Amino acid sequence: MDLVGVDVGFSATRRSSGVVRFRQGNLRLGRATSAWTSRAEILGSDGYADVAAIDAPLLPDLHWKPRSCERLFTFGAYQRRCKPGLSHIPGTGQQLREEGHSTADQLLRIVAGTATAAEFPRVLPERNIVEAFPNAFLGVVVPRDRYDEMPRLRRGKKFDWLYDQWRDSDLFRPMAIDLDPTGALLREFQDCTDHDERAALVCLLTAMAVGSGHYTAIGDQNGGYFFLPRLSDWATWAIDQLEKHRSRLPELEIWMDGESIPGSQSLPHFAYPQARR
Repeated sequence: MDLVGVDVGFSATRRSSGVVRFRQGNLRLGRATSAWTSRAEILGSDGYADVAAIDAPLLPDLHWKPRSCERLFTFGAYQRRCKPGLSHIPGTGQQLREEGHSTADQLLRIVAGTATAAEFPRVLPERNIVEAFPNAFLGVVVPRDRYDEMPRLRRGKKFDWLYDQWRDSDLFRPMAIDLDPTGALLREFQDCTDHDERAALVCLLTAMAVGSGHYTAIGDQNGGYFFLPRLSDWATWAIDQLEKHRSRLPELEIWMDGESIPGSQSLPHFAYPQARR
C-alpha cells in the first residue's frame, strides 16, 4: 500500500508538522511547516496514495459544534488515559479544526478515492482521507495494569508515554511487519524519538488500518470519526468503556472492519491473555 500520515502543526515557519509517506517499501519521514511546499518535500507529488490519515479534526464542513467522537473519550476511564482536546473550544481547539481543514485540502491532490479492502465511513466522499487520534490509537490497546503504573505526566507528554508502552511491549511489530516484511519499518518505529515524527508514524498505522479493512471507526457523519485499531486488538477495559458509554451519545456510530454496529447490538468481546487486560 501507498500510505500517508500527517501530524498537523500550526506553524507556517517552524517545522512542527510530522509527515510520513510509505510507498513501495520506501519510507520518507520528516518534519515540515504547515505549508504544502514544505510537506511536499517529504510526501512528493508523484502518484496517488491509497489512504492518508491526519492528526486533526476532519469534518464535512468547518463548524464549531461539539463532536461525539471527542465527547466519548472524555467519559470514564478514557478521561485519564486518552482524552482528546475539545476542538469546538475557541483558541487552539478551533485552530486545530482550521488546520485539519487546510491539510485535507492539501492532500486532495495526492490521495486516491478508489475502493479499499473494506468500506469505511467517509467524511470526504471523493478521497480516502481519514482522521487519526494517536493518543487513543495507542491508548485503547495498552493494558489496564500499565496505567496503574503511569507516572504523573506534564501536559503534552502522554503521547510519548503511550508510544513507549507500545515500543517496550513490541506492539508495533504486527502492523509494521505486515507493511514491510524486511523489518526496516519496524526498526523505524522502535528507534524514532522525535515527538512529531512519532505522531506521523501512528497516523501511518491509522492509514494502514483503513487500507487493510481492519479498523474501528467511532463518531458520526456531521462530526467526523476517529479511526482506531481493530476492536480485537483493544484491551478489555477499553471495550468495556465503549460499551458502557456509547448510549450517552445517541448519534454515535461504531464501525468495525467495514460494517456499522447498531446501537442495539452488544460489542464483541475477545479472549485476551491476562497481560492484555
